[in-house]
Amino acid sequence: HDLVKSGKIVLQDKSSCFSALVLAHGSRSSSTTGLGDYIDACAAPGNKTSHLAALVSKELSGKQPKKEKKRRNANNNIKSEIFAFDRSSKRVKILRDRLGAMVPDDDAMRVHMNPLHQDFLSADASDGRFASVRSILLDPSCSGSGIVNAPDRQADGGGSDSRIKSLANFQLVALKHAMLSFPKVDRIVYSTCSVHEEENEEVVATALKETTGEMEGEDDNMHWVLTKPACLDHWERRGRVAAGLTAGEAEGLIRAD
Repeated sequence: HDLVKSGKIVLQDKSSCFSALVLAHGSRSSSTTGLGDYIDACAAPGNKTSHLAALVSKELSGKQPKKEKKRRNANNNIKSEIFAFDRSSKRVKILRDRLGAMVPDDDAMRVHMNPLHQDFLSADASDGRFASVRSILLDPSCSGSGIVNAPDRQADGGGSDSRIKSLANFQLVALKHAMLSFPKVDRIVYSTCSVHEEENEEVVATALKETTGEMEGEDDNMHWVLTKPACLDHWERRGRVAAGLTAGEAEGLIRAD
């Protein structure tokens, strides 16, 4: 359809919309929502990235003082920057084209898009560009076992045991990098399109265990915790009590299978 081709309408499964929604509106404190910059660690092709941009821009528009709303002066606008990573040159081109088509570059938009041809694992928090990053969206490569319109993946359960193990190892490395490498980050959303515990509950549980006591900060007791996203309080399907997660921690995880 022409509206889809032009980027005026973006089609996504409901569960695919949860990642950006939770990052933008998952906090139970509205005072910090929308503040700071963002990283989309595995961004291409860009649907989640553009969704996040729309949500953050709308949130920041609501925080703009009324007198500044009237002036519409770019120097007075509250803005966030979204750094969108992808290590593939082919995929980052798709990402740039899609963001260029779907995210307008004007004063009314409260976000600035910065697509980067770079592996997220090589991102260094000491790089001044990332000094204000507070939130990270991590949707890494996975088995795709939960994609309903991919019958070839469903037929083999989303991949062999060795492939799932390899993917889970990469997912864990990426999640720990997000948790430990950016000291100002206080919100991370980790998501996959897999139904396997190995890529979901087990990755999260292991990351929580292996990062305890590793965080740098003024508080020696600082550590990551799972929280229930406020915007999905109504959602009944939660994570599984597995891999050492408590029932309370599993409540902080969302499943759509």
